[in-house]
Amino acid sequence: MTDFDAFFKTNDQLGLYYKSTRAEANQATIVFVHGVGEHIGRYTEIFEIFSDQGYNCFGFDQRGFGRSEGERGHINAFSDYVDDLEKFIEDIVCPQSDSVVYLLGHSMGSLVVLSYIGRNARDIQGLLLFSCPVRLASPFANVGGLIAELLSVISTKLSVPNFIDPRALSNNLANIQALIADPYAFNKVTIQWVLEFKRARAQITQHARKVSVPVIMHHGEADTIASLKGAKALFEALGSADKIFISYPGLKHELLNHYPADRAKVLEQTLAWLQQRLR
Repeated sequence: MTDFDAFFKTNDQLGLYYKSTRAEANQATIVFVHGVGEHIGRYTEIFEIFSDQGYNCFGFDQRGFGRSEGERGHINAFSDYVDDLEKFIEDIVCPQSDSVVYLLGHSMGSLVVLSYIGRNARDIQGLLLFSCPVRLASPFANVGGLIAELLSVISTKLSVPNFIDPRALSNNLANIQALIADPYAFNKVTIQWVLEFKRARAQITQHARKVSVPVIMHHGEADTIASLKGAKALFEALGSADKIFISYPGLKHELLNHYPADRAKVLEQTLAWLQQRLR
């Protein structure tokens, strides 16, 4: 197992931090795309678990988050995230790995992954989607979108809280405390980010039938951030012939950050799904 980290340049010349873990067996390559307010460093242990099973792991801090450059919690367009993922795959992943590629997205990252596959499915073997927020669980989510539209008249770069309660992320208190103390975590977004996030969710719903690669979707039944019902509806709409949806009783939003016994159930399902498609 070999670890490496560095920076790569986006199309608009921002420096984005990335890390990789190479496996000796080299069964496949998994590109991780993290969620809002976090960074790829939170997946270090998950990288190691996948690497031990023979998977190369790559991931980067999305613009405006973690160690990467860019205005904190801001994007001009959601397509900026998709452009960055495309650039990362072309410039970093493909030259450094000769195995088949899967995309793994958590929360907002799953929206980036779905947006990417809608644009460019070439050479992507499948999608692993965790806690997809295509619809939000809170009954006030639509109100928040309307407020953002009103505030955009004042300034699209106005920074607002993302209203994600760390306690809603996991049952693992140690991980929650670590996130709160994490200097690379960030709990604010701009009005423009809110508007683009809303547009991206609508576009993904509209174009779900165009997704044709194999997909596995995971969702916690105690998730109060991303709607379980909304994720199931998206799953049904996907055009993939090979797709599976797994929900987990009692688990919250960050399925990979629960207690080890709970997380192991999620990882077991994920690794089994990968193995079945690599035979």
